[in-house]
Amino acid sequence: MDAIFYTVMLTAHLGVCGGASVNYAHYDEQPMRHCGSVGTGSNSDLFPVTQMHHRALDKAGLVSPTIVGGSMAVRNQICWQVSIAMGCGGTIIGERTILTAAHCFVDDKGEQGILPRDVMVLTGSLHWLDTPSNDSTGCAEEFGVSAIAVHPEYDPSTSDNDIAIVKLDRAIVFEGKPCVCRMCLADQEPKVGEICVASGNGLEFEGDDSNDPLKFLNLPVRNNVYPDCSFTTNENETRSTNPDLFVCAGGIVGEDSCQGDSGGPLVCLNRDGSNLLYLAGIVSFGEGCGGPIGAQYTKVKPFLPWIRENALPDIV
Repeated sequence: MDAIFYTVMLTAHLGVCGGASVNYAHYDEQPMRHCGSVGTGSNSDLFPVTQMHHRALDKAGLVSPTIVGGSMAVRNQICWQVSIAMGCGGTIIGERTILTAAHCFVDDKGEQGILPRDVMVLTGSLHWLDTPSNDSTGCAEEFGVSAIAVHPEYDPSTSDNDIAIVKLDRAIVFEGKPCVCRMCLADQEPKVGEICVASGNGLEFEGDDSNDPLKFLNLPVRNNVYPDCSFTTNENETRSTNPDLFVCAGGIVGEDSCQGDSGGPLVCLNRDGSNLLYLAGIVSFGEGCGGPIGAQYTKVKPFLPWIRENALPDIV
C-alpha cells in the first residue's frame, strides 16, 4: 500500500544551535543494546511486580490488573521515546525512522499542512521544552526531517489508520549512548488484561502548560467495545471507529495519556519469554484525560507490512 510522502532536501545539522556538535565523551562506552530494552535499570522497573511473576504462571498470557500510578522517567530509561515539535510523541524503530500518529500532521478535513521542513524531532529529552542547549543531562539531540509518510487511508472522522512515519535527515547513533534505543516490532498484540506501558511528555492534567516531564504509566488492555472504550463516528454517522485497528487501554480514573502524548508509544512485554518490550500501539484518541473510559491506541500489528515498506532503507 502506497504512502502519502512529503519530502524535502535538508542540510544535516548537528545537535545544538550554531552547528556545534554534541559531546558524548561523558557516556560510558557500551555495546549496542537489543531493541526493546530500557536504557537504564531493567524492563521490570516499568511494570507491577505481579505482572513479572504471574507471566510465568498464567498459561493464558493474562495478568492480574494491578495498576501503578504514572511515574517520572529517570535519565535514559524510556530511550525509545521522542518528542516531535508540533506537540506529539513518537517511537524510534530505526536509525532514521520514527513511528507516530497521522493526526499529528493532518487536519480534520484530511489536509496535510505540515511539511518536513516544519518539523523537528528531539531525542533523549526528559522534559517537553528541553533542547541540547538547556538539557542538564547532556542527552537531548535535535534532528531535522527529510520525509513524512502518512497512511493513505487515514480517516480523521473515525481515526482509522492513524499512523505515520517520520524519516530523519540523518541517522541516530546508538553505540555508546544509553539515552537512545530502538523499540522492537513484533507480529503479536496484547491480550485483554495485560498491563502495558504508555509514555510521553504530554499534559499532566487538562489545561497544563508547564514544561512537562517524561512519564510512563501502566495501563490495562480492555475489551474494545462501547461504552468501555472511546469511539468516534463520521459526520453522517455512517462509519465508526474500527476496533480491529486499535488497542483499547486504560479507563482507570486518574491514569491516562493526555494532550501532547499523541503519536507516542504503548509498549508491552513480548510473550516469547525474552522479557523484551515491543511496540503494540500508538497514542491516538480518547475522551478527555484520566476518565473512566479506555483510550484508543492504533494497533501496530496490522500495519507491519506498511511500516516495513515505508521504513526502507531501515530494516525494522
